[in-house]
Amino acid sequence: FKETMSRHSGVTVQYHYETEPFETERKLLRVLEKRLKRRLAREQRSKEEQRKGRQGVPTVGIVGYTNVGKTSLMNALTGSDLRERDLFFETLDTTFRRLRLPSGGSAIVADSIGFIQDIPQSLFSSFKMTTEELLRCDILLHVRDMSHPQRAMHKELVMQTLREAGVSEDKLQYSFIEVWNKTDLLPSMDYVPPEAVPICARDGTGVEDLLKVIDVVAGAQTGRRRLVSFPEEHLAAALNFLRRA
Repeated sequence: FKETMSRHSGVTVQYHYETEPFETERKLLRVLEKRLKRRLAREQRSKEEQRKGRQGVPTVGIVGYTNVGKTSLMNALTGSDLRERDLFFETLDTTFRRLRLPSGGSAIVADSIGFIQDIPQSLFSSFKMTTEELLRCDILLHVRDMSHPQRAMHKELVMQTLREAGVSEDKLQYSFIEVWNKTDLLPSMDYVPPEAVPICARDGTGVEDLLKVIDVVAGAQTGRRRLVSFPEEHLAAALNFLRRA
């Protein structure tokens, strides 16, 4: 900034002006950037403390393309009332809730930011923190909107992003459950692969079956034996899924 003074009709007038265009805006942005970095550092320390408190409890990460129903599934699994809106990046941070399993045990469920192509640079830090949390999860639920015409492209993007984030192939093979959501919008389902669980998170259809699969996989991850009953019509698919491990 520069300052000048002049006199007009016996009155002294003081002027302040910028030596470069948008100098004020740039200074304000630098101040805001410093505040956001401090806030991000505090958030990272807080999450580290939360991880210490979750030791010994299985963690389940919910991943998927944006707007596929991840928050709806979180609500259906945990009985929460998280806000659901059809907007990009409605979830910008990782949300944790406790999940009661059919065998009587419990797990921690983590809802994450929706994946998209070419994530904006302004959201990269939030996205990076989300992927760091996913790397520590024992089980990953890949939620897919099976009514979307580009669902195959969405799956490819999610898998590529997880691999680039450092998720191991072993985890993708043995601790990865596909959740076929919005099946109520499909005219029919002729075939469901053994690694997938069809549900409708909005009305709860299939959620109990998904909970049983999570329960068994969580037991395998922690080395604990769990007794879980499946309906006879779903037993063959459940056994095929579990034999992959």
